[in-house]
Parts: sequence; structure tokens; C-alpha cells
Amino acid sequence: MWAPVSALLATVPTAVLLAVALAYTVLYGIPEVLALSLRPPGRSWQVPKQWVAGRGYAGRAAVWGATLGPGIMTRNPVAGTWLFPMLAALSGDPATAALVGAAAGALHGLGRAGGVLRQSGRLATEPGDPFETVIRLMHWRTIDGLLLAAAAGLLAGALF
Repeated sequence: MWAPVSALLATVPTAVLLAVALAYTVLYGIPEVLALSLRPPGRSWQVPKQWVAGRGYAGRAAVWGATLGPGIMTRNPVAGTWLFPMLAALSGDPATAALVGAAAGALHGLGRAGGVLRQSGRLATEPGDPFETVIRLMHWRTIDGLLLAAAAGLLAGALF
């Protein structure tokens, strides 16, 4: 998913891309660092059932991986993930951006899948406290916000 997005973004002038990436890091970084909430999408913002119903395992995995992983059809709770295609596009070369975007998307997908599998295995064997999961997510959102703030500084330095 991120390969074509990164390649397309690589055709945008660098100054415009830097400004958009800077605005993105500030818009999402500040709320994450301060534990504020941006209004999340409604419950209807999900992968449509007919996209996965009646498909085999590989088909369901492809649909979920392409839409859930990058947070296109569902809300990805960590905003920093959409900075990767913008950063990949800063190479200015669509082919290089596609390669870097594909690698970043694959690593992100593996990370999300690993987290889901780890969490589902833990919940099956030790249900534990549901608030632990919420606290862990808040911890990672804060770290993501700090990384976005650092990226904002670097992008501002490159832009100005």
C-alpha cells in the first residue's frame, strides 16, 4: 500500500511535501505527547464485511493487511505511521520512494501483526486486566508523539 502512495507523493515538489509533513507532525504530535484526543472516526469507519466474507484465508489476509495495517479503512491509533510514506517520498525519485515505502509498509505490517498475535495469545491464556492494554497503548502513543515532535524539528530545519 505504501509503495504506490510514496511513489505518487515523490512527484510533489519537495518544499510542499516538507510543509505538509511538518504540519502533519505538529497536528498529530502535540495531541499524542499531551495525551489529548483528536476526534476519532465513527464506528462505521471499518473494513466492509462484504470485502472479507466468503474469501479464503489469503484473500482475507490481503484485504485486512492492505486496509487495516496502514489505517485506511480503520483508525490506526499511532499517527506516526503515515509519516513514513511522506519521508520516503522526499527522495524525489518515484522508484526509490516506492522501494522505501514498500519496505516501511512491510515492517509496519509485521509490527502490527506481531502485536495482534502477541496480544491475542496473551488474552487467550491470561485474560488479565483490560486496562493494561489501554495503558500500554497510551504509553506507545506518547512515544509516537515524541518521535513526531523530533521529526517536526528535523522537518522544520530542512524547510527553513
